[in-house]
Amino acid sequence: MRGFMKRGSIFNRFLLLIIIVIIIPMILIYAVSSSVLIANLHNNYNDTVNAAAYSASRSIRDVVRSVIDTSVSVVGNVKIREFLTCDKENDNYLELHRSAKNSVETYYVNNNYISHIQIMSIQEDRNLSTDSKNVYSFKEEEKERMKESQGTWFWTHESNGKVSIYRIMRNVNNVSEKLGYIKIVLNEESIERKLLTNDSRIKFNYFLLDMDSGELVMSSDIQLDDMVKEIFRGNQKRIKQDSGFVLQKDNQYVVFTELGIKSLTLITVAKDQSMYYTMMKYGIILLFIILFTIAAGLYAGIYRKHIAVPLMTLSSHMKQINPESGVPLQVDVEAEGEVKELVDTFNAMSNQLNYLYETNYKNELKLRDANLLLLNSEMNPHFLYNVLDSVRWMVEMDQKEAATGMIQNLSEMFRLSLELSESSVISLGKELEHLEKYVSIEKYRFGDKIRIQMNIQDNIQHIQVIKFILQPLIENALVHGISKFSGYGNVLVSVYLSGDELVYDVRDDGCGADPERIQQILNSTLIKQNSLEGFALENIQARLHLRYGEEYGIVYRPREGGGSIFIVKQPVVT
Repeated sequence: MRGFMKRGSIFNRFLLLIIIVIIIPMILIYAVSSSVLIANLHNNYNDTVNAAAYSASRSIRDVVRSVIDTSVSVVGNVKIREFLTCDKENDNYLELHRSAKNSVETYYVNNNYISHIQIMSIQEDRNLSTDSKNVYSFKEEEKERMKESQGTWFWTHESNGKVSIYRIMRNVNNVSEKLGYIKIVLNEESIERKLLTNDSRIKFNYFLLDMDSGELVMSSDIQLDDMVKEIFRGNQKRIKQDSGFVLQKDNQYVVFTELGIKSLTLITVAKDQSMYYTMMKYGIILLFIILFTIAAGLYAGIYRKHIAVPLMTLSSHMKQINPESGVPLQVDVEAEGEVKELVDTFNAMSNQLNYLYETNYKNELKLRDANLLLLNSEMNPHFLYNVLDSVRWMVEMDQKEAATGMIQNLSEMFRLSLELSESSVISLGKELEHLEKYVSIEKYRFGDKIRIQMNIQDNIQHIQVIKFILQPLIENALVHGISKFSGYGNVLVSVYLSGDELVYDVRDDGCGADPERIQQILNSTLIKQNSLEGFALENIQARLHLRYGEEYGIVYRPREGGGSIFIVKQPVVT
């Protein structure tokens, strides 16, 4: 009993020493360090919002200046002035109208932030418009306001919710002479894209305020309009004095940034995180205290002589993971009784895990290679059917040379396929050779209706690639893009290096495709009408994912002006 008490006394002293020397200082140090860390995180959050507000103000300033510059260019355009002031009986009236309309269209096309331009003569007898549906018009109060102004521009909201600016058009040689009215409708979608932030953790809302009238010109969240107006009315004097005024209200962090254009101010609103970071700070401190106390108690409870040292040795060996196989190394330690049984069991488990790991890893490699070969062996029967049908038609039309050429190229394509059938990876040079045979066949089929242009970077033919990727992409462009559009078109194929990636870029000027449907095909979520629907794209995506992983594959986007763009990225393998 005395021995037990003696050991208990030593243990109690050891426990007290742990509490005084380790636990209490660690808790104090962690409390201070966590407070500093959370404070820095909070400051970084606010700095991020302030930086986003400054960046957004520069973007909006660029947008407004761009639109105003366009309106100034319209006012100074000689062709537009000549059309607005010419006599309708003039023999060149139609030519003047065409030239003026082309000028207006040019201003509209060259400025992404403009959705529509409307110009009407002061006599209201002639119009220039980029809106074929005539959605926009001049309100009577707008015309009266422009007449009373000296060329100043104003903001207004259209019936469909669009934001626009309008101003009077005066004769640059005689400013007292008013020639017409100008209205420019803003493209809010382009403006919103310009304001997008790279920090997805924070949701920003932006508001454009005319400080002279106190009205919001633009708003990204109408639910916050009243709050923004209330803040402005309550702090109007301070906001005008401080171009970077900041306020925290109703769990919102609000930044006012003066644009330096007329009386416009950009208001950036983000969620105020003060309470969140305060709760995080105390929550982390409390959690650490609880966990540290529990850990110390458990440590004290299981600490015993002849057990702690062997178990710590075993624990240290368990943490030593072999980076090559992912299996713990064998434990070599002297132990007795239950601890020895534990060590022996661990060593036996380690041997078994190593065997299972190696077996599973090798089987997984074999399965992946088998899947790749299976996908490579699949062929779209539409291509073979179309070629043979074209050959039959050419024979019937007595076009024997063309039919012979198609059959020869088809034969060479199959010869290449047979030569390369044992491997799912070939050189880029072989891939391009296979593609040339296919292009020759399609030129026999379509003749001068199609034009296929190849742009191949030099000195990259040795790179190893997954075979037969380019041919189905071009076939997809011809069959689903050009032939469904008008039967005439162009296909541009580019192959080049981008960093450590090889890029295939295939684009056409056909009818284009539904981006949502293409994405469903690439994600294998499309509800198919038949088994061949979307087969080529799905097959390519599956092979790329199997070989290189999910980060590589096909990316689709519509081509400006009509058509499709398919981009395939894969790592450079030599």
